[in-house]
Amino acid sequence: MILAISRFKVEEGFEDLTGDAFRQRPHLVEHAPGFLGMEVFTDHKDARIFYLVTRWTHLASFQQWHRSDAHRLSHAQIPRGLKLDRSVTKVFVLDRLDEPGQAAELRDMSTDSARLLADYLSDSDHAISVRAGHDGTIAFCNRALASLLKRPHDEVVGSSLWDHLTASDVSKLRDLLSERPKQPRWKISINLVTSSDVPVTVLCHIHVLPDGFIVIGERPSRDEHALQEQLLHLNNEAAVLNRELARKNKLLEQTQARLETALKELETSYWHLRKLQEVLPLCLACGKVKTAGAKWEDLASYLKQNHVLLSHSYCPACIASGSLSEW
Repeated sequence: MILAISRFKVEEGFEDLTGDAFRQRPHLVEHAPGFLGMEVFTDHKDARIFYLVTRWTHLASFQQWHRSDAHRLSHAQIPRGLKLDRSVTKVFVLDRLDEPGQAAELRDMSTDSARLLADYLSDSDHAISVRAGHDGTIAFCNRALASLLKRPHDEVVGSSLWDHLTASDVSKLRDLLSERPKQPRWKISINLVTSSDVPVTVLCHIHVLPDGFIVIGERPSRDEHALQEQLLHLNNEAAVLNRELARKNKLLEQTQARLETALKELETSYWHLRKLQEVLPLCLACGKVKTAGAKWEDLASYLKQNHVLLSHSYCPACIASGSLSEW
């Protein structure tokens, strides 16, 4: 890549007209083969001195442009009667000293495609870009940031970036700005707060400048939002199912407890029924019965011990004789 710098000086009174001519230029050079970018500067001490800086892929491309009809047509906006000071007019052609490494190649590509990157950031729906002062006042932001914050673009520009961040991120950014002499570039995650007070995490690259800082980051894609909503919906469904499962498990435990009680009652009733079906040996002389333990017991005592299915009462003779006893 080469850098071509054209320096010239206009007569006094023509500096504003010359500046307007550059602002209203027909942009023909953008279509020239090998053209990478263009900027115009004025001398800090003398506004009549202009520096036209253009970047080209090769010197041959720059030379071809200067010989083309488009180059002559691009000067149609030059103010009439403009004369240049020949002692100042000069063209510098500089070769860029390349650095090794992939990062250096990307930096070179970014420098050569500055307009393309600017257009991308301006039109992007996902990549946000912000320039703010050290006090947080937003001097510029693209529409992606305004869309993310769900606020009008004109309302965001001029506001404080601190008002759109969580309190912890405000402290984090202010700490980074105070450390700018040590490290001018950072890669961090920040949480932007929308107009509905919903935080959105954005991974950002921050470049600290002498008069402020630049933030470039990527907002979550719509697909990611959809996946998050689906995940939230599934989590809610799982919570409902877990609550329903817990309720059914509790009912099952209660039912099992009732079944166990009924089973115990059934076993007890069965035991007594089985006892009733047994044949008891009865002594015809004394009236005692022979139990399962091969012992002869009084019939009344035996019945008292196994009286679950008996009804308590007294016969009329015992009542008349007054010989009543407690069971």
